[in-house]
Amino acid sequence: MDKDEFEIEEAQPVGGGTHVVGQGECIYLLAARCGHDWKTIWNHPQNAALKEARQDPGVLLPGDRVHIPEIKVKSIDLPSGRRHRVVVMGQNITLQLRMCDADGEPIAGAKYQIAIGKRKIEVTSNGDGRIEALIPASAMEAKLRNLQTGEIYSLNLGHMDPPDTASAIRKRLANLGYNLDAVDGSIDEQALSVLRAFCEDAELGWEGEPKEIIRKLQEKDPWHS
Repeated sequence: MDKDEFEIEEAQPVGGGTHVVGQGECIYLLAARCGHDWKTIWNHPQNAALKEARQDPGVLLPGDRVHIPEIKVKSIDLPSGRRHRVVVMGQNITLQLRMCDADGEPIAGAKYQIAIGKRKIEVTSNGDGRIEALIPASAMEAKLRNLQTGEIYSLNLGHMDPPDTASAIRKRLANLGYNLDAVDGSIDEQALSVLRAFCEDAELGWEGEPKEIIRKLQEKDPWHS
């Protein structure tokens, strides 16, 4: 398969809302910013086409348009002359990662620290190398530190593009440790060469359908929750 034969129907922005999505934005982040539960936005009838196209509230394409409904003001009746405590619940989402070695084997029983701003969370990978933690829905970046080796990984939360985009293919190859000159851009000759190397390593025939290669990339990506 050559460059001309590896064709993907590049995803196009969808949706009819007034908010235009920027890089790094997702439904969780937008909901946290405006004070909605994420399901209120994701399941809104005016976002039905967006939901059908993207499937994952954590993955949007820059340029997508999201309808964000108005916040409904809630009234609370309280007696005067007393002290009252009103608790406003913050929004958290679950961050899930799978830690693997260079051969793709899970790293089990390793201790990690996830740092988001001043907040630090310690977790231990299970037998399948998976770790998970509750993090603020508004977080756009985090640091993951292996407490035994000192290795530090920078995580750009919400920055993965829909799977049927050239940028997503390049980002997943980079996540898997393949050398690319840049994580953004088209499927050029260099990216095609790297993609061919991935197919060989994954024992996936190069003559396979592009959709199957994309599916395998998603499956192998250790940072895919």
